[in-house]
Amino acid sequence: MKQTNEKVYRCDFCNRAIVSAGSMKLHERMCKKNPQNQHQCFKYCENLVKEQFDINDEDGHKCSASEISFTCKKRPNIGLYSYKLERYKSKQKRLENMERMPLECELYKAEQGHDFSPEVDNIYY
Repeated sequence: MKQTNEKVYRCDFCNRAIVSAGSMKLHERMCKKNPQNQHQCFKYCENLVKEQFDINDEDGHKCSASEISFTCKKRPNIGLYSYKLERYKSKQKRLENMERMPLECELYKAEQGHDFSPEVDNIYY
């Protein structure tokens, strides 16, 4: 058995451990628990519309992959994307006519039974 002394980097948001500093920087930027990646739309907003499209090859056959798109019922002419799409260079072309999902939104309305307001959270504690 070998024992090594290596520097270990921990994520500030989820406490994940990684040996490489560069990998940890990338992880922290894309971490689900990073406050810059907590889109309010995903907190059960009733205005969020999620559509899934099958991807076809050149011959028109359906591939095993699919593409997901997000829009807002209040602003249907603008496509939205989450932080995950920013990571992949191959998907950068999709970002051209889209807006990043907001962290705070004035159009946010929680679905019935999914109120995330601070007043409701304080009732239970």
